[in-house]
Amino acid sequence: MKVGRVIATAVLGVLLFLFVAVDLVLFGAIPLDSALVSLLPVLGLVVGAVLGVVASRRHEAAAVAQPDASPDAPPPAVTPTATPTATPTATPTATPTT
Repeated sequence: MKVGRVIATAVLGVLLFLFVAVDLVLFGAIPLDSALVSLLPVLGLVVGAVLGVVASRRHEAAAVAQPDASPDAPPPAVTPTATPTATPTATPTATPTT
């Protein structure tokens, strides 16, 4: 698990939920002295950290599934396949009519 990813998403969660709290106060949806204004950034910290852990685990699972995916590894060998050749088709001849 990458700790940097968890910290970064937690900080982004705090900022996002802080701006949501400020918007709710500015638009008059909640009063300034509401406890929700204080709880939203904390909730953003928790939600961001959880999303960071999920993203980190998903990233690790993808790295385990493809162990040879290093940038210095040569590309995989491609086996040549036989290409289908075009078969000549007979063209119909026009018969003169009398």
